Amino acid sequence: MRTLAPLLLLLALAGCSSKRAEPVHTPPPSSPAAAQSLGLELAVDGKDAVVTLRNRGDRPLRLVSHVWAGINHYDWIRLTLVGPGPGGATRVLHLLEDRDESGTVYQDLAPGATLTHRIDVVWWATRSRGAALAPGLYQLSASYEVDAREGVWTGKLAAGPVTYTVL
Repeated sequence: MRTLAPLLLLLALAGCSSKRAEPVHTPPPSSPAAAQSLGLELAVDGKDAVVTLRNRGDRPLRLVSHVWAGINHYDWIRLTLVGPGPGGATRVLHLLEDRDESGTVYQDLAPGATLTHRIDVVWWATRSRGAALAPGLYQLSASYEVDAREGVWTGKLAAGPVTYTVL
């Protein structure tokens, strides 16, 4: 006990506490509760895809939001573009790059709350040796997929398509 006393005193002075956070509801992957507890919405605002996750359930949810690596990387969001025009090619944008240092950002969502990311589609299309998007009309879809991991919502959601214009 004597060896723990200085450590406990240090923790108390630092304002640390051993109180546990309230549990966050995390339905099992691919369960009906998982599919209904979280919704994915997609809109376009100029060159940005506006991707919104909405807690549709009656309990809080913990989400993986993004990875901070100097800029936001959206490891769990994929954007799919079809075009330009009818019969155009399909292009999937993976919204991440090589990184040396990073940290995963989590977000707790109360019932009815939302988490929104504004993603510059044109900018991300050119990252990691990607080609610029040709001018024209595209059909844009989004997905949010989190594989099994402890303590967060897991499952797969899709939204769209919506019309996306590259000038």
